[in-house]
Amino acid sequence: SKRVLAQPRLQVQAGSTGVIEAGNADGISLRLEVGVDTTATRATWSFEWRDRGELMGEQRAGLMLSRPREASY
Repeated sequence: SKRVLAQPRLQVQAGSTGVIEAGNADGISLRLEVGVDTTATRATWSFEWRDRGELMGEQRAGLMLSRPREASY
């Protein structure tokens, strides 16, 4: 059966980057990085996982964001 170990939450403001890291150097480690440009119209994210420090895989993407018209940035 599956069990939830943690429920991290990451909020990123326009023009900044946030990171969530889990694990340790002696085993499996995960890293998620999310960045939002200064106009809050584009976000980038990357995810990587390592086993004892060795990169096992990674994913990266860019996303176009839509904003409500009433929002001011």
